[in-house]
Amino acid sequence: MFVPEISVLLWENRNKKDNKPMSFPRTWESRTRQVHIVTALDPRVRGDDGSGLWATSTLAEKKLFTGIIEEIGRIASLRGPELCVEATTVLEGLAEGDSIAINGACMTAIAFDATTFRVQVSPESFEKTTLGSLAPGDTVNLERAMAANQRLGGHFVQGHVDGMGEVVGMEEQGEFQLWHFRAPAEVARYLIPKGSVAIDGISLTVVNPIEDTFSVAIIPATLEKTVLPQRNTGAKVNMEADMIGKHIYHFMHHDKQETLSMDFLRAHGFAQEK
Repeated sequence: MFVPEISVLLWENRNKKDNKPMSFPRTWESRTRQVHIVTALDPRVRGDDGSGLWATSTLAEKKLFTGIIEEIGRIASLRGPELCVEATTVLEGLAEGDSIAINGACMTAIAFDATTFRVQVSPESFEKTTLGSLAPGDTVNLERAMAANQRLGGHFVQGHVDGMGEVVGMEEQGEFQLWHFRAPAEVARYLIPKGSVAIDGISLTVVNPIEDTFSVAIIPATLEKTVLPQRNTGAKVNMEADMIGKHIYHFMHHDKQETLSMDFLRAHGFAQEK
């Protein structure tokens, strides 16, 4: 089973003091309320006490979501970078500094009261997500960041929108619907059949990806509990590719290409100075 690394933090698992291999189990390890994910990403790893390349993360310190929308909120006001959202469920147990995904974009709660919470949206988020097109009265998907001991119902979602996609069309299939989307290049390269993708923060399963287009089957519960039914053909949506797929893709393609040059030939003994 492949266990995902979350922070892409890699290091040689040797003790820096005496350069001896460090023992680190390949299991979930609970340490003072923190859950560590440890996995070997390099085939050189020999075992629990062997040297190699490891990846680790502390879920308790990360802002992760599951793509299971908790409620539909409503934009109360938008003043400059400050967005005020009316909500109920996500306010339960909320503290300043907590993360809430708004249509799949991770935002930090800077203030809240009994019926609303406020976030500050950066210029980049306004530009690269659909948050820039919101207006008072609009409804949005909301989800709180997951706790380390929480059941994972969807898939790992960071709340880091990769780009804006577009609704291409929709087909009725009895009580279900088949939605068709066009993805930006930042998402399309990671799409695989039955893989995961987050659309406006909703965890969905990819169907029939062809180049930059793909489909998803929508169940009645998703139609009822999210803002997806409000999206018409041509509407823009936030998209985030599966983080595990992104990490594997970049790990497999990192530094894999070398151009043929005189320096390369000299370095490998195929050429020498005259």
